[in-house]
Amino acid sequence: MTSKIKNMIWTLVLVFGCLSAAHSQAQFTISGTVVDPASAPVDNVEIRLFTNSGTPIGIPPTFTGPTGIYSIAGLPSGGYLLQFRPPTVDKLVPVELPATVSGANTIRNANLVAGFLLDGYVRDIDGFGIPSIDLQAWDRDTGDQMLTPGDDTNALGYYDVVLPLGEYDLEWRAVSPGSLPYIPVTDRVEIFEDTQIDLVMLVGWAVSGTVRNYQGTPLFNINLDFIDNATDIKLDSPGDNTALDGTFSVNVPLGTYRIVAKPVATTRLLTGFIPEVVVSGDTPGVDFDLQPGHLMSGTVTGAGVPQVSVELQVVDAVTRQDIALGFDTTNDSGQYQVVVPAGQIHVFFVPPGGSLRAPKLVPWVSVASDLTLNASLVNGVTLSGTVRTAGTPVPGTDLDLKDPATGLNIPLRGDGTNGAGFFQFLAEPGTYIFEVEPPKVAGLVAQRNMALNLNTNTNLNIALEPGARVTGTVTAGTGEILADVGLDVLRTSDGIEVFTPGSRTNILGQYEIIVPTNNYTF
Repeated sequence: MTSKIKNMIWTLVLVFGCLSAAHSQAQFTISGTVVDPASAPVDNVEIRLFTNSGTPIGIPPTFTGPTGIYSIAGLPSGGYLLQFRPPTVDKLVPVELPATVSGANTIRNANLVAGFLLDGYVRDIDGFGIPSIDLQAWDRDTGDQMLTPGDDTNALGYYDVVLPLGEYDLEWRAVSPGSLPYIPVTDRVEIFEDTQIDLVMLVGWAVSGTVRNYQGTPLFNINLDFIDNATDIKLDSPGDNTALDGTFSVNVPLGTYRIVAKPVATTRLLTGFIPEVVVSGDTPGVDFDLQPGHLMSGTVTGAGVPQVSVELQVVDAVTRQDIALGFDTTNDSGQYQVVVPAGQIHVFFVPPGGSLRAPKLVPWVSVASDLTLNASLVNGVTLSGTVRTAGTPVPGTDLDLKDPATGLNIPLRGDGTNGAGFFQFLAEPGTYIFEVEPPKVAGLVAQRNMALNLNTNTNLNIALEPGARVTGTVTAGTGEILADVGLDVLRTSDGIEVFTPGSRTNILGQYEIIVPTNNYTF
């Protein structure tokens, strides 16, 4: 007898032995009835069976009939989980229930509760539906992931699930192998009625790198922000925290971004900042080496009451460059913690929109070690009015208040004119440099008031005059273009400087200014 035949005989013996053992084990049935909130039977409910650890059991799903009854036979004793998945058209919430088989048939009924339909279409940028996009939902109160069977989009990009009353964090993501790298979309919604959410998903490209400290140690769980340089909008970028080895990989659309790496303040590491990352495809090597700093903390109040969601902005007093901050708003107790570099800084406290409190500047703060800096915000005075030319509104005009001592712009909310040329914002009482800068396309001359006194609510109606447009290019003697060159314009008759905002050359060496008709020295 050959060894091959011997092996075949032993295999048949082993298979027969296994089948005989399985057949000899007692088998039982789990059955029951599925009803709705009115105790009426529910037809066509899909029941799927899992082990008590959540592993699917490889048997076909069972469905209830018109009487709501189901039965699953041939089960050995043990613990199970049953998922009851009613048709979404019934608007009943799916449920997962445990069942234990212990030497006898088991009854497991299901009483389904009413919910609300969440559905919609997921499309690409050209309007075509995207299949196999998975929707996941987490309960905001408990943090539990909801049971949402059948939550993948179909061939037309349509999805539908049923959720109970509540507030949820939602995420749509591509799950099909070989799918295009669509960027996950997240949303936070309150479900209290049937809700439709249609969305467009963009193809992204992987921006990846490593975040380390100044000693070269990889940093775990560092949050990253991606801000679109063209729109100043921060992307919703799921999965943007570093892994245990300090690495990250985030999908973003094509574009140019500034990227912020935000350690928690207790690390005493400065926030990392890269001002310009061009994403034209997968972009590796975006690395951060976070430097040490000092902890600045404090409490922001107004009339003795803690001020919530006040934003901190910090400027280097020497270079006048903004210093990137992570987690830079006050909590419910008005407290904040940020990390700042050694040296001298200017600190702004900017209350949220809708607050009656005014932004506050604390200049020339010296940093040599950890420090406490508290701030008290006062009620602001209102500066409002209109900007017109020959009686016609000038929308899109930028208005700036500058601190005379430092020359810094005070962060303001509502400091641009609307379609009717109207503006209105709050400021702390005081004296300011006030600048009015119309859009260049309007061809109007900007204005500057070197000493605007704001101690009470003030209304200004500003009239702008047409001017002459002057453009040009600045190059070196070799013909090389020169970017970021400042242009001063002096009246030839008296040498007085004319206010020409935005007069520095761009990356192409070009400048554009609007000035009144006159003779000038550039």
